[in-house]
Parts: sequence; C-alpha cells; structure tokens
Amino acid sequence: MDWSKSVEWMAGFRTPRDWRRGVRTVTRKEPRRLTDRASATPLASMNLRIFKQTWTAMVELLQPLAKAGVRIEPLAGPRDSRVVVAEGCPASILKRGGDTSRGYKGKDASNRDRRREILEIAHHQWGLRISESVADRCIDGTAGDDLDAVLLTLDPLVTVPPAEALVEGWVFS
Repeated sequence: MDWSKSVEWMAGFRTPRDWRRGVRTVTRKEPRRLTDRASATPLASMNLRIFKQTWTAMVELLQPLAKAGVRIEPLAGPRDSRVVVAEGCPASILKRGGDTSRGYKGKDASNRDRRREILEIAHHQWGLRISESVADRCIDGTAGDDLDAVLLTLDPLVTVPPAEALVEGWVFS
C-alpha cells in the first residue's frame, strides 16, 4: 500500500460524500492516522466537519500536483522538486509548545487578546519574526486564518516521519 494507491482509490468516488459513504460501509469510526495521534490534531481526516476538505485536497489538489512534479512530503513526487507541499496543523503547533489552541478564533476582545498573546509566545519562545503589519493582520483576523498561516511557517518538531507516513501522510507541526 502506498499513497498513490490510496489517492487513486479515493478518486474512484465521484464526490467526497460518496467516498465517506464507501468508507462507512467498512467502519462507522473516524479512524485517526498515526500522525493525528502523534500531533494531537483536533479532528480525524474522516470527521464529518472536514471529510470534504480531505477528499478535495487529496484528489483535486495533491494528486495533480504530484503528477506535475511537485513534491508532496513525504508521500509523492520527486525528491529534488523545487516546490514542496507539506501538511501542517496550527492547533498541533500550539499544543507542541505547551499552549492551547482554544480561544483565539472569534470577534470578542478576549479572542483578539488571545491572538496577540499567541504571537508574543511565538516570538519570545519560538523565535517567530514577522512585520508589524502582518502581526496586526493576525490580531485583527477574527477567523484566525492569518495567525494560522503564520504559525505554519515555524520549523516542525519532527522532520523525519515514520514509515507509516508514506501511506497516510504526516502533519509537520
């Protein structure tokens, strides 16, 4: 079993919902990958809230990129590719640093304060360097998307994933 076989199987389903139905004929559980357990991701890739993203990313984004010569780390594509795509999880990055991913997404002043606190922690404890304008966008962004993107620029803790990652992927957090 390898990633290319998995994604070919997924692509055999017409829609993300058809894929989820197919998996649910085998198991009603939401299986967590080794990387989900190791990185403490908040949701399994089959979770009702994100299964469409999982299928779409794998079938409509990553598979064509790999076929075009882009490296999908650690799954597919040439090792010498100048373009590399890797999976990350901002919540896992915060957990890795001993923090929580709770409370920063939202419109309240407390959410805004939490976003500012996370940036300060990332700067002082993890060495994050960003411009004041980017920091302002992170603090002002109520959905947390800008802050999430900035957190994903930090160096990952684990850089050599285990063998299972060649099939199921790896969250670099």
